[in-house]
Amino acid sequence: MHGARDPAARNHLVAHREHASGAQAPERRGVLNQFLATALCGNDITGSVFYAAGIVAVEAGRWAPLCFLLVAVLLFTIGILGLIGLQAAMTQTQTESKVRADAANLVDELATVMWGELGTKNTIANLAGFSTGGCAGNTACNAWLDKLGKTLPGGTLTNLAFNNVADTWDVNHGMVSVTLTWSLPNGGSHQYVSTFNVAQNAP
Repeated sequence: MHGARDPAARNHLVAHREHASGAQAPERRGVLNQFLATALCGNDITGSVFYAAGIVAVEAGRWAPLCFLLVAVLLFTIGILGLIGLQAAMTQTQTESKVRADAANLVDELATVMWGELGTKNTIANLAGFSTGGCAGNTACNAWLDKLGKTLPGGTLTNLAFNNVADTWDVNHGMVSVTLTWSLPNGGSHQYVSTFNVAQNAP
């Protein structure tokens, strides 16, 4: 009968409609990592060489060993270049991670210096020199600025702002914004942006 439908086919049709309407998310397949992708490419190249070995031997004759030697040298060179590139990428990643960690430590040290200058009496006036243009004129801030230049490659203080709003209960009272910038040997420019608070609320 035309109206009859097999239950299995009906369930399959319902599942297909749910998938098409977006009710059921499609399964996400995994992506090959660099090691597996490189191994797969190497396997394909090697398989192609062995597949053509007989044809090369027939066409090259006595020069066949030389042809195979050139192919082996080529594959070896490609492999060495790949390892060198991988090592360079790993070294660059490690360097970037270390420099960014150094930038975070410098910001922590700046917060410690500013808390020390603030003192137990919560003297906000002592922090007046902690700014982008005034840091070099403040003894404590200038010492930290010198350490910044020695720690980060091409490190500069791009922004240092201290919010000295009169209302001590204001949420932004004592807020410090810091931006550090540096350049790596590969020419890439990086920055680290952070905010912290150094002022205590009045009792």
